[in-house]
Amino acid sequence: MKTNPAFAGRLFSLVAVATFFCLFTSCKSHKFGFPPPEGKKLYISQNFWYEKPQKFYALNYKRGHMLPAGTEVTSIQYSKDEIRFFVPSLSHNFRMTYRDKYQGGMPPINFVERLFTTKNLEELTKGFTQKEKEFVRDGILRAGISKSAVLVGYGYPPAHQTPTLDGNRWIYWTSRLSRQELMFDDKGMLISFR
Repeated sequence: MKTNPAFAGRLFSLVAVATFFCLFTSCKSHKFGFPPPEGKKLYISQNFWYEKPQKFYALNYKRGHMLPAGTEVTSIQYSKDEIRFFVPSLSHNFRMTYRDKYQGGMPPINFVERLFTTKNLEELTKGFTQKEKEFVRDGILRAGISKSAVLVGYGYPPAHQTPTLDGNRWIYWTSRLSRQELMFDDKGMLISFR
């Protein structure tokens, strides 16, 4: 069966234009699903704070309510500037505003893969000390906890202020106007926060 070259050319052009439009514009109607692996549940990988479920920020300001690490999530979707998910235990849809410039240019898919995990709370805190587990539970900083515990209990620092986790100084935003500096010793243990 022969294909009309003119038809094939038009079809290719149409597909190319549609692909370009959805990949390189902020096409709000173009959402990508994030299904869990077969038979696996998904959980939030770190404590995350929000004031309103329908509008909070990927910068993870330390204000309002804490969504605990290990909370089960479903219906994850994301676009260039937004991440949506549902929390069954709260019966709430959450909508997070995402700006890659505050995450060191990280594409949304990479942020989504870091924000959600197949590990439940017990798996996330495996090997943590009792003090670190208490920190993850309440989200209140205390000296003597590891960087790994800080990532679960406080979240990742925004990459535009902390481009690498290898350094001993991490900067968080506690609100739009205030920041918090965490200092670690050479063994990666938290020694001060202000």
